[in-house]
Amino acid sequence: MEATWVKNFKIALIEEDFETMSELLDKIPEFDELNNMKQASALIKQAKIIAEAKKLQTATQMVAIKKSKGYLFN
Repeated sequence: MEATWVKNFKIALIEEDFETMSELLDKIPEFDELNNMKQASALIKQAKIIAEAKKLQTATQMVAIKKSKGYLFN
């Protein structure tokens, strides 16, 4: 179970599929193997980094859209 969770989270991370990552985070298994626990921790940290970068990118795009909208309607 835990190896499958890690594999599925890796795939979601590579695909930047935040919906699947969220679903998997809601169902984190009890890890018996230290290696799987370490992998899960590293993957979650990487997902956080990617999510924060996407958030910043979205904010930047929103500012650009607001500026463009201002130019169009003035």
